[in-house]
Amino acid sequence: MARWRMLLGLARPRPGALLGILVLVLVAAGVEVLRPWPMKWIVDHALAGQPLPEGVRWLERLPGDGAASVIAWLAFATVVLLAASQALGLAQNALHAAVGGRMAFALGAALFAHVQRLSLATHGRLRTGDLVRRLTTDVWCVRDLLLGGLLPLASAVATLVFMLGVMWRLDHTLSLVAIAVAPVMMMVSKTSGMKTLNDVIESAKSKPGQLKFGSSGAGTLPHIAILALNKAAGIDTKHIPYKGSANAMKALLGGEVDVFS
Repeated sequence: MARWRMLLGLARPRPGALLGILVLVLVAAGVEVLRPWPMKWIVDHALAGQPLPEGVRWLERLPGDGAASVIAWLAFATVVLLAASQALGLAQNALHAAVGGRMAFALGAALFAHVQRLSLATHGRLRTGDLVRRLTTDVWCVRDLLLGGLLPLASAVATLVFMLGVMWRLDHTLSLVAIAVAPVMMMVSKTSGMKTLNDVIESAKSKPGQLKFGSSGAGTLPHIAILALNKAAGIDTKHIPYKGSANAMKALLGGEVDVFS
């Protein structure tokens, strides 16, 4: 805990930037939840000749005439949400780079000051290359731990909460089922030859460290489920994090990973 407090202390001089990242994470999670809805309304309502749900019936009063106008506005909303998602991603990456760089430099400065206080005898025992590597490369661990681990976890939790909120309004029972099965649900390609969880475990045991699991990011619920499976089954797998479930699914379909969780 002391080390975590020290690493978090490096972020204290930048509370505004960290708050900005957190706000972007929450807004991006909300946008991701909204993205499928325009297409749903097009297929289930506009194309089927059914009236839109009460909450979005105001779309029928926008400029235009008939179902074609509603479809056009919903298609435009789909494009806007996609553009917003990409813009939020770029903004997050920019803030990640700025904040992560400053935190790494702060840790590097603190480590350099500590090295300067070491005795000459200590410097004589330590290899110069090792010290240089710690000062120039290892300091980036603070960015990976805080921005690459905690923030993706916050994003996954926010998305899960928003999704469950929407599902709860649609169907209470379905929401409870989703909570129970979502963390352990897995998908494999048809060409993998694996059909059951036992097949996955046997494949992992036959080639330790080679079976590739894809997930929506480090520290997310699927990633935690993979780690739990590794420990329970006594297997060693390779985790490959992606930026979101959509990218992880593409990786599975493209053969980059063997299992998507």
